[in-house]
Amino acid sequence: MGSYFRLALQQDVDYIDVGHYTLTTKDDIRNEKVYMVDLHQQVLDLVRKGESWDQLYRNIKFSDDVKNWGGFETMNKLNILGMYRWVINHRRGLW
Repeated sequence: MGSYFRLALQQDVDYIDVGHYTLTTKDDIRNEKVYMVDLHQQVLDLVRKGESWDQLYRNIKFSDDVKNWGGFETMNKLNILGMYRWVINHRRGLW
């Protein structure tokens, strides 16, 4: 995942079509990276505390800015689930 952010930010472009919702800027990519790193850390911390999926997804906190992102209500649980699956299979992350 880290290489995606590096490659996207190295491009000499003003907008990037990421295939979801609207065109993205480099600032959006930076914000997404912060989101992903934060989500990973929260999920990892909760898994290490021994929380089950049924507990864990209810304890993830999102900033008000993230809650206002397009598609948040549709995708937030799926994003948590994807990160949960990643974490339980790897337990480490390098960003």
